Amino acid sequence: MAESSGWPEDFSLRAAKLGDFDFARRLYLDGAHRHLAKIGRWNLRRVGSKFRQGYRQHQAQIICVDGKGVGFIQIAEFICASFISWRAIGAAESAAGWSRICCGAPPVSADR
Repeated sequence: MAESSGWPEDFSLRAAKLGDFDFARRLYLDGAHRHLAKIGRWNLRRVGSKFRQGYRQHQAQIICVDGKGVGFIQIAEFICASFISWRAIGAAESAAGWSRICCGAPPVSADR
Protein backbone atom coordinates (compact mmCIF):
# COMPACT_ATOMS: atom_id res chain seq x y z
CA MET A 1 0.00 0.00 0.00
CA ALA A 2 1.13 3.52 -0.68
CA GLU A 3 1.76 5.06 2.72
CA SER A 4 0.52 8.60 2.07
CA SER A 5 -2.63 8.00 -0.02
CA GLY A 6 -3.95 4.64 1.13
CA TRP A 7 -4.16 3.47 -2.51
CA PRO A 8 -2.24 0.40 -3.69
CA GLU A 9 1.00 1.42 -5.39
CA ASP A 10 0.11 -0.79 -8.36
CA PHE A 11 -3.29 0.88 -8.94
CA SER A 12 -3.84 2.05 -12.52
CA LEU A 13 -6.46 2.86 -15.13
CA ARG A 14 -6.43 1.73 -18.73
CA ALA A 15 -8.71 2.46 -21.65
CA ALA A 16 -11.50 -0.08 -22.08
CA LYS A 17 -11.08 -2.54 -24.96
CA LEU A 18 -13.73 -4.31 -27.02
CA GLY A 19 -13.49 -7.44 -24.83
CA ASP A 20 -14.17 -5.47 -21.61
CA PHE A 21 -17.93 -5.10 -22.24
CA ASP A 22 -18.79 -8.47 -20.64
CA PHE A 23 -16.55 -7.72 -17.65
CA ALA A 24 -18.16 -4.32 -17.06
CA ARG A 25 -21.66 -5.73 -17.62
CA ARG A 26 -21.09 -8.50 -15.06
CA LEU A 27 -19.92 -6.01 -12.45
CA TYR A 28 -22.78 -3.63 -13.15
CA LEU A 29 -25.45 -6.35 -13.01
CA ASP A 30 -24.01 -7.79 -9.80
CA GLY A 31 -24.10 -4.41 -8.08
CA ALA A 32 -27.52 -3.50 -9.44
CA HIS A 33 -28.96 -6.85 -8.35
CA ARG A 34 -27.71 -6.39 -4.78
CA HIS A 35 -29.52 -3.07 -4.46
CA LEU A 36 -32.60 -3.47 -6.65
CA ALA A 37 -33.53 -6.90 -5.27
CA LYS A 38 -33.78 -5.37 -1.79
CA ILE A 39 -36.49 -2.99 -2.96
CA GLY A 40 -38.27 -5.43 -5.26
CA ARG A 41 -37.17 -3.71 -8.49
CA TRP A 42 -34.78 -6.32 -9.94
CA ASN A 43 -35.49 -7.16 -13.58
CA LEU A 44 -32.53 -8.61 -15.48
CA ARG A 45 -33.93 -7.80 -18.90
CA ARG A 46 -34.62 -4.14 -18.01
CA VAL A 47 -31.35 -3.54 -16.16
CA GLY A 48 -29.30 -5.34 -18.81
CA SER A 49 -30.94 -3.26 -21.52
CA LYS A 50 -30.20 -0.04 -19.62
CA PHE A 51 -26.55 -1.04 -19.33
CA ARG A 52 -26.29 -1.83 -23.06
CA GLN A 53 -27.84 1.55 -23.88
CA GLY A 54 -25.54 3.47 -21.54
CA TYR A 55 -22.17 1.72 -21.85
CA ARG A 56 -19.71 3.62 -24.06
CA GLN A 57 -16.34 1.98 -24.55
CA HIS A 58 -14.65 5.30 -25.40
CA GLN A 59 -15.80 6.75 -22.03
CA ALA A 60 -14.85 3.71 -19.94
CA GLN A 61 -11.63 3.02 -18.05
CA ILE A 62 -10.74 -0.31 -16.48
CA ILE A 63 -9.49 -0.09 -12.88
CA CYS A 64 -6.46 -2.36 -12.46
CA VAL A 65 -4.48 -3.60 -9.46
CA ASP A 66 -1.39 -5.71 -10.17
CA GLY A 67 -2.29 -5.43 -13.87
CA LYS A 68 -5.61 -7.24 -13.33
CA GLY A 69 -8.97 -5.61 -14.03
CA VAL A 70 -10.91 -5.21 -10.76
CA GLY A 71 -13.53 -2.63 -11.76
CA PHE A 72 -14.50 0.05 -14.23
CA ILE A 73 -15.35 3.72 -14.36
CA GLN A 74 -17.28 5.51 -17.06
CA ILE A 75 -17.28 9.29 -17.27
CA ALA A 76 -19.68 11.14 -19.56
CA GLU A 77 -19.68 14.88 -19.98
CA PHE A 78 -23.08 16.51 -20.34
CA ILE A 79 -23.92 20.14 -20.98
CA CYS A 80 -24.84 20.83 -17.35
CA ALA A 81 -23.32 17.90 -15.43
CA SER A 82 -20.64 15.29 -15.16
CA PHE A 83 -21.81 11.71 -14.66
CA ILE A 84 -19.61 9.11 -13.04
CA SER A 85 -20.60 5.48 -12.77
CA TRP A 86 -18.16 3.17 -11.05
CA ARG A 87 -18.04 -0.46 -10.01
CA ALA A 88 -15.21 -2.24 -8.30
CA ILE A 89 -14.66 -5.64 -6.82
CA GLY A 90 -12.16 -6.69 -4.19
CA ALA A 91 -9.24 -9.02 -4.60
CA ALA A 92 -11.43 -11.94 -3.58
CA GLU A 93 -13.84 -11.14 -6.48
CA SER A 94 -16.56 -10.04 -4.04
CA ALA A 95 -18.69 -7.05 -5.00
CA ALA A 96 -17.75 -3.76 -3.37
CA GLY A 97 -20.64 -1.56 -4.52
CA TRP A 98 -21.61 0.95 -7.14
CA SER A 99 -22.48 4.60 -7.17
CA ARG A 100 -23.76 7.33 -9.42
CA ILE A 101 -22.87 10.94 -8.81
CA CYS A 102 -24.60 13.80 -10.59
CA CYS A 103 -23.36 17.33 -10.09
CA GLY A 104 -25.80 20.07 -11.01
CA ALA A 105 -28.46 17.68 -12.34
CA PRO A 106 -31.32 15.71 -10.77
CA PRO A 107 -30.41 12.34 -9.22
CA VAL A 108 -30.61 9.28 -11.47
CA SER A 109 -33.26 6.78 -10.40
CA ALA A 110 -33.28 3.04 -11.04
CA ASP A 111 -36.14 3.56 -13.53
CA ARG A 112 -34.24 5.79 -15.92
